[in-house]
Amino acid sequence: PCVLASDEGILVSVLTDEGPRILCLSSDCSSIVRMVRLSLAGAVRDMCWLPDSQLGVCCDGGLCAPRTAGGLHPEKIEDTDASHSDSPSAAIASLVLLTLATSKLAVSAGGLADRCFILEQPSGAIRVYDSRGSQIGRLTVTGPADEAIRNLRPHRVRICKQRRVVIVDRANCSVLVCESDGSLSFRVGPNFANDGQPMTAPEDAVSTGLLLAICSPEFGLYLVSLSEPDAWRTTVRKGRCGLVCPVRLGWLASRKWLVVADETPNSNQYRLLEFVIKIGNKSGGEQLAPQGSPFAVQSLSRPSLLCGDDFVVLAIAESVASRLLLLTGSGLRLISQFHVSGEDPIADLFWLKQPRQ
Repeated sequence: PCVLASDEGILVSVLTDEGPRILCLSSDCSSIVRMVRLSLAGAVRDMCWLPDSQLGVCCDGGLCAPRTAGGLHPEKIEDTDASHSDSPSAAIASLVLLTLATSKLAVSAGGLADRCFILEQPSGAIRVYDSRGSQIGRLTVTGPADEAIRNLRPHRVRICKQRRVVIVDRANCSVLVCESDGSLSFRVGPNFANDGQPMTAPEDAVSTGLLLAICSPEFGLYLVSLSEPDAWRTTVRKGRCGLVCPVRLGWLASRKWLVVADETPNSNQYRLLEFVIKIGNKSGGEQLAPQGSPFAVQSLSRPSLLCGDDFVVLAIAESVASRLLLLTGSGLRLISQFHVSGEDPIADLFWLKQPRQ
């Protein structure tokens, strides 16, 4: 079992014939206050406290953030309703932070509702899976006349807050935003501005809810309005905000901060930076205001980045295995770290809702 203590009680994870459970004990360990069933396939490997007293569970599928209506602090839960420990409705609806790809060819993925979109290379196919890992189709991007977009060469898949799929096409210097059925909403590139300014090869993209931020290692950042993509577009060159080679993006929604993984000139050296996007009154007045100090990290390949409610997860590649770093949202302080077994480095991180058992 795994044991995690707090000022209000003790949590113990156990594996039963019916699956893993967490026992909430009283402070003196004299009684079980509550028992919670976890919707996980395997045993709990470790537990830790995340920011805002959120429980983090490390399991075979990765790092999960379990949630219950009453919380998991034992003595904050009244033991007046015995059905809490017996009813399936008390089971935790976990969010899987790291999911193992269904194919070794998978290089990027994004989760939308109960589906995930997995990009495979070298075919460039974007396959659609349900949350249980069963393939249910393939995403085909179509234009206004319902014709398939030709010569599309996906490099990365992301999910937009407006429940849309974002496809980074690095080879064609474009980023496409489409509905979950593949119908194209708008396209950015290969010309970024009406004056014919070309878009430099994009590497990653993230939605802020209002803007689509796109990073280019050679140029910097492209910002596009999600509601008026043709009317409002701007750029921030990497030299203006102290970036060297931006390769990954994340959005910390709780603080409205843009998180950037920046590759440095030193071999295998990266740093994580946080910014506030400040929109100027006139075109070209936009800037990124840095928040706090950079977090330096070493990785044998470009790291993967994922933001939670108020924390950041960074996957780095080492000589033997990959490692997940769990950082605070403010200040990027290391909370915990986990080693992930496997021959290949982690290709991507994404959120996926896990079905109830």
